[in-house]
This record gives sequence, C-alpha cells and structure tokens, in this order.
Amino acid sequence: MLENWCYEKAPLRMLSCHNETKAVLPDDLIEKLAKMRNANTALLTKRQILFAKFDQQIHTMEEADTAKIYSEFANKYFGIPATPGFLFNFIQFIIYNFNF
Repeated sequence: MLENWCYEKAPLRMLSCHNETKAVLPDDLIEKLAKMRNANTALLTKRQILFAKFDQQIHTMEEADTAKIYSEFANKYFGIPATPGFLFNFIQFIIYNFNF
C-alpha cells in the first residue's frame, strides 16, 4: 500500500520533514522523488529472471554445484561476477525468515 501514495505531495508533506529544522519537503524534491518511482524496475526484473533461470536449472539436475551455476548465470545475465557467499546467505535468509 505504501508504494501507492508515498510519491504524492500531500502524504509526503504530512509524514516527512527535515530532521533538524522540521521544514517540510520542498515541491521540487517531491517532484524528483516522484520521477524516481520506477528507477531500477528493469534491474530488479532482470534479477528475478536470474533467480527463476537458476531455480529451473538446479531443479532439473540430479546433482548441482549451485554456487558455480549461480556464478555462471550472474555473469551471463548481469555481466558481473557473483558476490562470494551470496547464494548461501540468500538461502539462509529465506529459510530463517520464512520458517521453512
């Protein structure tokens, strides 16, 4: 729900202010925030595609070196190497935060 109104002028004026002066956000800053609403949408979509392709790959194999496969897909879809230890930390996050 937050994403539907957090870029509108009235709610931002009611909920935000400068931490020291308590001045409300200027209109030009609110307009800049509104223009940034869809920033990184394509990147986040691409990230989800990476996760989907990775998931499909490892679940169609008898055995899989998941770190190696993830690293290869990160290079293929993003053109950058995977962060060492990311896959383990991501899986740990899913398990501990969703109580699987």
